[in-house]
Amino acid sequence: MSPRNLAFVGCRLLAIYVLLSVIQAQTSNLFFYLQSLNISESWGLVRTNEFEFDPFFQSALLNLVIALILWFRAGWFAAKVARGTPEPQEEKPATWSPQNALSVVVVATGLWVLILLVPSLTSVLQDLIQSGRVVSTSLISLVLMVGLGAVCIFSPRGIAGAITRLRGW
Repeated sequence: MSPRNLAFVGCRLLAIYVLLSVIQAQTSNLFFYLQSLNISESWGLVRTNEFEFDPFFQSALLNLVIALILWFRAGWFAAKVARGTPEPQEEKPATWSPQNALSVVVVATGLWVLILLVPSLTSVLQDLIQSGRVVSTSLISLVLMVGLGAVCIFSPRGIAGAITRLRGW
């Protein structure tokens, strides 16, 4: 299997995982959301007919968009990850250098970090916009981690090259 095909399959598998995570999270969140609707009615609270875009649904929508991007742009991601790797000939199996393998791992780690932390960052930023103050003390760490995830995605060769030099491969 060529490096590009391997990256393509990995990207599609990650998209499936994200989609399944969204489905799993929303089934449990829907129970709590419906329960809160029932409680507010029993307490006599007036609810408007406006659609409330709760953080539960925002993170689900964001993860759904990420899953769709991973699924439909898997070829683009695979081309970026496997750039510079030679295409295998029919008679000779493909060999990966340690730097190419590390590049794939670095991009996958960056995607993993973004998938896990972007919804939390979105929620914290929404709280900041609505209340005008930082409600969570983790804003700085979330921004730094999302930044590191983006660096892993957009410059995996530099990170993989540094690791390769440090390990002496």
